[in-house]
Amino acid sequence: MTHPSHQHKDLVVESKATQEANPQDHKVKVTDVEFDLFLVPQIDTSLNREVSKSRAADDLLRTYLKVSASNKDNICQQGRHQIYYVAGDQALYGISTTSLVSVENRRIMSWDNPSPSTNTYTETYTVGHTTSTSTEVSASIGLAPSFEGMSLWSASGGYKTVTTEETQKSVTKSVSISVPPHSTIYFYQRRYNLSTDVYFTLDAWNELSIAGSNGGYNVQHATVLSFIDATEYLTISTPVSGETTDRFPTQSWSGWWGQHVRKFENLTSKAKDKLKSMGINGNQPPT
Repeated sequence: MTHPSHQHKDLVVESKATQEANPQDHKVKVTDVEFDLFLVPQIDTSLNREVSKSRAADDLLRTYLKVSASNKDNICQQGRHQIYYVAGDQALYGISTTSLVSVENRRIMSWDNPSPSTNTYTETYTVGHTTSTSTEVSASIGLAPSFEGMSLWSASGGYKTVTTEETQKSVTKSVSISVPPHSTIYFYQRRYNLSTDVYFTLDAWNELSIAGSNGGYNVQHATVLSFIDATEYLTISTPVSGETTDRFPTQSWSGWWGQHVRKFENLTSKAKDKLKSMGINGNQPPT
């Protein structure tokens, strides 16, 4: 997804007085509330309504191996995640925006039954969430568990709700498939490919500061690519193939959570150390 510009009208860079302040000379005040609630505006289903009339998601997912979002900035979840909290001192948060990139049918198995009677086969498959980039950031903000209950574009022109099992690392499922006489059945598991943009907000000195760059105000981001291997599966007598696109539903972006951008070197020592441990070192250029 495209990063929101850090020059958003509701976001300003730190003042001259703030730039020159020594973080160690200030006693920080923060609230005692854990800000781990998720900011979830209503999904705008109108974006998908026209497409669904002529090309229902169910038809697409029974025809193609992969359906990708044609609207690249679609948003399916936004959240605020507490990374650490020191009562009366400071707290660091990761602010996430997750988009559904594509939905895949992954072929697991096929069965050919040449006999005159129906045969039943048992197959196991693995359900769960896997992170492929920025794993330290994903773990630090607890991204996978936060996906429980998330709504995603799926079959029948509706939504799929992510389950607890699908947010875990690996859960083995078993299914029995009946194959009619003189026929072949193909078994596909559904995979949801996600992209999550994360920026970081420090609650310190009685203000909310978004982490910027070394010597500047380029907002520091992490991009977490991950996927959910779902419990859903497709059994079909004709193999699916090829790729297509569809317009996925989206949420409105909630806006920045912070009062200004603070230079990386002006963050607290604890915040800088934690961010560096996640691979965020203040050296990202403007996006």
